[in-house]
Amino acid sequence: LIEIGAQVNFWRAPNDNDYGASLQKKYGEWKTTGKQEPTKVAVREVSKTKIVISSIKELFGGDAVFEQIFTIYGDGTIHISNNLKAIKGSHSNLFKFGNEWILPKEFKRVEWYGKGPYESYADRQHAAKVGLYSSPISEQYFPYIRPQENGNRAGVRWMKISRNDGVSLKILGTKHLNISALNFTNEDLDSGSSKGQKHAGELTPRDEVFLNIDGFQQGLGSINSWGAMPLEKYILPYKSYNYEYWIVPEND
Repeated sequence: LIEIGAQVNFWRAPNDNDYGASLQKKYGEWKTTGKQEPTKVAVREVSKTKIVISSIKELFGGDAVFEQIFTIYGDGTIHISNNLKAIKGSHSNLFKFGNEWILPKEFKRVEWYGKGPYESYADRQHAAKVGLYSSPISEQYFPYIRPQENGNRAGVRWMKISRNDGVSLKILGTKHLNISALNFTNEDLDSGSSKGQKHAGELTPRDEVFLNIDGFQQGLGSINSWGAMPLEKYILPYKSYNYEYWIVPEND
């Protein structure tokens, strides 16, 4: 049911406002941070139906530590805990603190209880109302003129991603989550260090589902696109963060 996951991620594809404020450069140190192999991994069999796997990654030469703990149960349920500990040093703000997953092409639909029906972010959500929504994954992507970050659903209490045969994965957070499920990678939507002029219509959807389960995400800005930062309450400074969630396999 899962191809790859849960890779820690601090980066999103910069949007027009981000480029206007040069955040793709100011935040650049976080783009590949956390992609390295763990410095320590431990596996503990708690019982015949419960295994705990923990991994630690040192970031920025030891300025910060990322610890991830998987608790795997015999029925296939997984609990994921993500802990970022800022120890020392001075570093830029973060775009986000989350996990990337890759699911097989058989997953075609999402259902969620949270903000909707369209995308929403910390500073762009007042028109999105909490409710129960469903959509084909192919319609989760919004084709802005230029590819950029999009498709996030904020305030998600739970989201279910389903195959046509009724098999699904249900994601539940201990706190509200930010989740996106697209047929595009972050790299597909990222123009790089300079704002590109590629058009959304030029992108070819991939077969796999690229799932982002984020505990924290910076606001979009939405004040202007030529230098303004998001309001301070929507910015993620360099400090310690933690969040957790469950993934539960189901069969309708």
